[in-house]
Amino acid sequence: MRRTFAALMILPILAVSATPAMGQSPLEEKDKAVGAFEIYLDRLSSSDAVKASGAEDAIPNPPGGDVDLKAVRRVYGAASAPQDVASIESRQGTDPLDMNFFIRIQFKSADAAQKAYQGMAEKGRAETINGKEYYRPPEDEATPSNMLLHMVSPDTIEVGTDGFVLHDSRHVFSDNLLAAWKKMPVAAIRIAADLDGVRHLIDQGMQMAQANGGVPPAAMPAVAMVENTGAIRLALDFSSDSLLWLTFTGKDDAATGTIKATFDGFLAMGKGMGQQMAPSIPGQNLQKVAGEMLAALQTTQDGNDVNLVLPRPEGFEAAIGEIVPLVMGAMMGGMKGGPGGPAGEDPFGGGAGEDPFGGNADPFGAPPADAAPGADADPFGN
Repeated sequence: MRRTFAALMILPILAVSATPAMGQSPLEEKDKAVGAFEIYLDRLSSSDAVKASGAEDAIPNPPGGDVDLKAVRRVYGAASAPQDVASIESRQGTDPLDMNFFIRIQFKSADAAQKAYQGMAEKGRAETINGKEYYRPPEDEATPSNMLLHMVSPDTIEVGTDGFVLHDSRHVFSDNLLAAWKKMPVAAIRIAADLDGVRHLIDQGMQMAQANGGVPPAAMPAVAMVENTGAIRLALDFSSDSLLWLTFTGKDDAATGTIKATFDGFLAMGKGMGQQMAPSIPGQNLQKVAGEMLAALQTTQDGNDVNLVLPRPEGFEAAIGEIVPLVMGAMMGGMKGGPGGPAGEDPFGGGAGEDPFGGNADPFGAPPADAAPGADADPFGN
């Protein structure tokens, strides 16, 4: 129980300043989520690229042993931003976490979900809130006391803080995050962040850097990108025509121009380094795939969105199968030798009770999970 709660707690990166009380609806903008993620584990593990790498069975289960990732279909969640860095760093023991987040784990079957839930809950402290059963971490754990565990539906478990799990409105995305998420393509991994929502933390980070000698000149272009970006979104998929989508959304036209110029500069540097290394890549297939991917390193602009879309080259899976043994061989040698696409459907388009990330209308064709009567409402309010 201890390790499972802790392992699930570290998945979100961001959090909020205070826990809203029950009945506060809607959440204030400053208390809403500024980061969200979604991972389809079954789509990843079944892709030809992952199979070619031999990594489909290599992903370790979370500490605690309660969750078998082979039985998990999808993991998704969202989190908001802390007041400051100190509020997180100063937390000790069972002090409430100065944050709000939720993580949902959807299993491939109700039996697998129930087995995991029983393992996670058996050492927890049962608590009935508004007629529903929840579990808190044991009091002897160094785990935040404002975390809850419960079953959302027969195949889905949720872990999160009181402020999101118990709030009567689950419209938890900030306006900026919601706008970014709606533009996401259908993909196995999707991540989005509202940088305007964490601007105060970015400013604190800059102040800390200045107090410790300043920002290194080589890092200034990256800093400029962050300062001019309102939102970032990233998607990865090994089974579609595109491997990667990366978008920086500028705060205005001038900011977008700065982002594009800086991003183009980074990509040009990457191309140059790749072209220098290309002759040393073993095998014609690997060289061909690497060359096509290098050639695709270029941005496009759509309004204030600066986009990079990396297509999946023909022969990509075979190349993965060839390169993994080379990498492993190089690692073993080092040990022995000593040091030296178009946007997908709106995931929020469902009706009341729909999966908050569109899972009831699964973009990958899997049958929808059977929701129990009275299952929790959509965290995003649809």
